[in-house]
Amino acid sequence: MASLLWHKPAGKFSVHSTSVHPGSLHASMQVSGHVYDEEGRKVLALSGAWNSHLDMAKCDEEGDPLPDAKTIRLWEVCSQHPVNYHFGHVAFL
Repeated sequence: MASLLWHKPAGKFSVHSTSVHPGSLHASMQVSGHVYDEEGRKVLALSGAWNSHLDMAKCDEEGDPLPDAKTIRLWEVCSQHPVNYHFGHVAFL
């Protein structure tokens, strides 16, 4: 099996940058993709946001999730970070 994941491009002048609605994910954080079987057919649809979660669901050959498919959360960001956690910064002792 193989997978292909896309990050939707966005930026100040991107058409995606204006698609922010209350309660929705900012377009620049969205990811989507598929898992393919050995014959190259799409079998799972992947969707989420790189900074919060990734979900999967069984899909048809076009890549659309099946109507009765159960969505499974593959991972999500933990709600509590460890004490003295500084993402992107080096902690000097």
